[in-house]
Amino acid sequence: YIRHMQIEEHMLIEEHIQIEEHMQIEEHMQIEGHIREFINRHIADDINSLALQRKRYCELSDLDWQIVMQQIEGRQRSAKKLPTLCQINDWIFPAKLSIEQCSSEQTAAYKRDLLLQYLPERNTLADLTGGYGIDTWFLSDIFTTTHYVERQSELAKIAEHNFAFSNNHIIVHNTDAHDFLSTAEHYDCIYIDPARRSKTGGKVFRLEDCEPDITAIYLTLLSKCDWLLLKLSPMLDITTALRSLPETCLVCILAVDNEVKEMLVLINANKRHEPLQYSAVNISAQRHVFNFKAEEERNASCVYADAADTYIYEPNVAIMKVGAFKLIAEQYGISKLSKNTHLYTSDRLIADFQGRAWKVLAIADKKLIKGMSLNVLSRNYPLSAEQIRAKYHLRESDKDYLIATKIADNNCMLLAERIY
Repeated sequence: YIRHMQIEEHMLIEEHIQIEEHMQIEEHMQIEGHIREFINRHIADDINSLALQRKRYCELSDLDWQIVMQQIEGRQRSAKKLPTLCQINDWIFPAKLSIEQCSSEQTAAYKRDLLLQYLPERNTLADLTGGYGIDTWFLSDIFTTTHYVERQSELAKIAEHNFAFSNNHIIVHNTDAHDFLSTAEHYDCIYIDPARRSKTGGKVFRLEDCEPDITAIYLTLLSKCDWLLLKLSPMLDITTALRSLPETCLVCILAVDNEVKEMLVLINANKRHEPLQYSAVNISAQRHVFNFKAEEERNASCVYADAADTYIYEPNVAIMKVGAFKLIAEQYGISKLSKNTHLYTSDRLIADFQGRAWKVLAIADKKLIKGMSLNVLSRNYPLSAEQIRAKYHLRESDKDYLIATKIADNNCMLLAERIY
């Protein structure tokens, strides 16, 4: 009897929580009048200072205040990441974690353009991990019908509200990927960005540790679509990913301002043994793209330098992550400093190299560099940049560098001037 009463009490509590959650979601979707006016009036305020002024605004209920704080913080956090969507006055922002985890406009737009390039048919798309809905929003531009799938009720409500500002046909499904797949039709493309946090909140990156576990539903996914696009952790080793996803036809490493953001894996479910291609993309003021096939890197010839020439180059992080170490040297006609040193050299300046470039000024005299203003770049050198900086008491510089590296089998430090 006692156990029965405990179960009933637990059910009542759960029901009460769900009702309160639902009410909060519904009110969250209706930011009107004085609340919207308050948000717009304080949109540029320091969020921490504003939080301490709660007692000044007693006209706002506690729920109103939570909404106000979430929307102001969300808009401020999204100003650079989602500049176009921030211009929509009635756009709703979710909690901070969802904003941190969502794609930027730049990376979402790239995924859209990638599918536009590869997919011959673009009638139906299913985004099985919709989240905040940024990728769904951009990908829907090129599909007749888009299905957004999200198990969290509040995120689904926010997405449904925001999708009303789109001219595209997006259908919202408040369910999880497994349940959706059990009754799903066949789609031109399925997109998945699995959650990369453990049950305790820690970050994970292995496919089997993510939610959903791609390895567990992989064959089902291939049977439900013509193309499968996966957004994976940039921490994931490419070889490991390919071992679990052998039908992959394209691996794309996507960076923004020389910081790797995403690993994209594209699979053609109908042609499962296409030649594997790689793409290294760095988005800054413009898109820099380096495409190649796996066998091109294997067969590339690379010249190794005996000494540094006039210019030193370092490929952008996307090229480094994708592993085009020999091919980049072959294509640009430059020499590699050593087998395990991913720096390159030439006697002429290459203006369009996809990465950074320095002009060598001299071989560094260890006695004379102490106390100088020099940025430090350490590549395949016994000491880290921090250790070198501490050892020689170096200060930061605007453009002058100390490049510590290995040329052939010898450690070497070069004084250099950054060109681009």
